[in-house]
Amino acid sequence: MKQLIYTTFTPRNEDYEELIWEWIISLKYLAKYEGDIIVFNYGMPPRLIEQLQDFGAKVVDLPYRDQYNISNYRNIDVIPHLRKFLIEKYDDYVMAHYDADIWFQKSLDEMFETAAETKGVLFATEYARSCRYRGPIGGEENNFAIQESLGGHIFGGWQAGKSLPYLNKLNEMKTLFESDWDITEWGADQSMLNSIYDAENDKAHGLDYACTYYFCDIKDGIVYRDENLVTAVHLTGFGRMGNDGQSEIEAFRFKNLHQDLWQCHHP
Repeated sequence: MKQLIYTTFTPRNEDYEELIWEWIISLKYLAKYEGDIIVFNYGMPPRLIEQLQDFGAKVVDLPYRDQYNISNYRNIDVIPHLRKFLIEKYDDYVMAHYDADIWFQKSLDEMFETAAETKGVLFATEYARSCRYRGPIGGEENNFAIQESLGGHIFGGWQAGKSLPYLNKLNEMKTLFESDWDITEWGADQSMLNSIYDAENDKAHGLDYACTYYFCDIKDGIVYRDENLVTAVHLTGFGRMGNDGQSEIEAFRFKNLHQDLWQCHHP
């Protein structure tokens, strides 16, 4: 099975830049990932680009976007690059997008195997939570019916699947953003994923593969959800790094739980 992991990144401040290093160091040394890595560049300085390339990542430039709209645009901007990558490799990949404010604490093999067995796209449901509808008038009822059926809302910061259904999902998002969904509405991507969830082919039981810290506990330096060792920990760093809210996530950060790896590999 060929594997591809990608993220998108723009450094908002010095603290925020640490997140991409927690992402890639943990990916290499805790998950021991050996597949392909792409970091899509939304404005990284040349120094950071070179450092990530030295770490084994392929860096691909994307057009400038306002940082508050990147979570929407990234679903469209990456499509031609992912398609080109797959054509050049002549292989049917299983791929996954992970937000850059996520870090990894175990092998991703199970995640990729589950994604490969999914007809559509594999998602995570954030249980007992709701996502505000951000789409065109008339779609609210279907959106909330899907959230009710899932027992929560689909998390927009991770998804995985075989290359064809994965790209089909991104193209579906592209079509909607080019029609009646507002691409400048912050968080529209996550709302959209709930609206276009395909109960027949998609799966949304992957929370342990990308679990936000508020579902988790720490025991002996390891992050768990209930009794399950989570594959990856989501820090919700977008609005926190460099601000007062950063203190809330410090206990769950890779750099604090794995200080030896951080000190050894952070440039």
